[in-house]
Amino acid sequence: GMAFHASTHSFVVGSLEHGTVTRIAADGTATTLHTPQEAGWSTLGITIHPSTDEALVCAVHHASQPDATSALWVVGVDTSSHRELPLVGQPANCNDVTVVGEHAYLTDREAAVVHRVDLGSGEAEAWSTHELLEPQLIGNNGIVATGDGALLVGQYAPATFLRVPLDDPSGVTAVVLEGDTIGSVPNGPDGITWMGDELLHLGDRHPAPVHGLPRRPHPPVPPARPVRASALHDRGPHRPQLHRLGRCQSLSHSPAPSANPATARPTRAPVVLPRSAAGTRSAADVSAPPRVLDAARR
Repeated sequence: GMAFHASTHSFVVGSLEHGTVTRIAADGTATTLHTPQEAGWSTLGITIHPSTDEALVCAVHHASQPDATSALWVVGVDTSSHRELPLVGQPANCNDVTVVGEHAYLTDREAAVVHRVDLGSGEAEAWSTHELLEPQLIGNNGIVATGDGALLVGQYAPATFLRVPLDDPSGVTAVVLEGDTIGSVPNGPDGITWMGDELLHLGDRHPAPVHGLPRRPHPPVPPARPVRASALHDRGPHRPQLHRLGRCQSLSHSPAPSANPATARPTRAPVVLPRSAAGTRSAADVSAPPRVLDAARR
């Protein structure tokens, strides 16, 4: 995992092998912020709390093992503070984290659960346990909050986005996007983040934007220091590329398809967020009521 820490112009990164949390300064200097005292820890998704400026880190002990446990680490980036807030359940394999108000929400890649942690009291709970969160091949991965009072969860394989309303954790629906695919087996949506008002996801090994989603719920992160364009290119055969998705023509919510046709659940008519005549969503569109198009699944 990795997150940009705007106030120190640095990146905070984790480690699958060592379970450390490290700050990488703009000049490349690495400073270890936290090292676990016990072996077997891995650090995955990371986000920066918009109010406290602390790093919220997904940490897993004995990942993917029957005795796996998880915790939310709250790590000071420019201080020496550190708190460990255990998650409930075993095994528990948290993957990514986002924060809304005084709560952190964490995905679990091997269980049908979104964890929630009260950052004040440290109390944790299995907040959403909807059947659509059940992993099929590779489970729940990235997570962000949207501007319409929901969480967006990416399932890695098969490639799926799930919408979880903050006021109704039992009302999980699948999000169907038109345009280019969001990934194919075994490379579905991994990390998800906002860049201004545009949602970026890493899918099929390439970052790509998704259009038509409600804007982020809090102000954008201040811009980083300028970086020379030449520094973003690799001369090798696998240089990074930015692939843009076709503009989303509709955004609908419907149940995710079942892996077993015999147990597939009946489909529901997709609810499509309205668009302006030009094909992009205006501020008025966000508050406009959704309309039902037809029951055909793409």
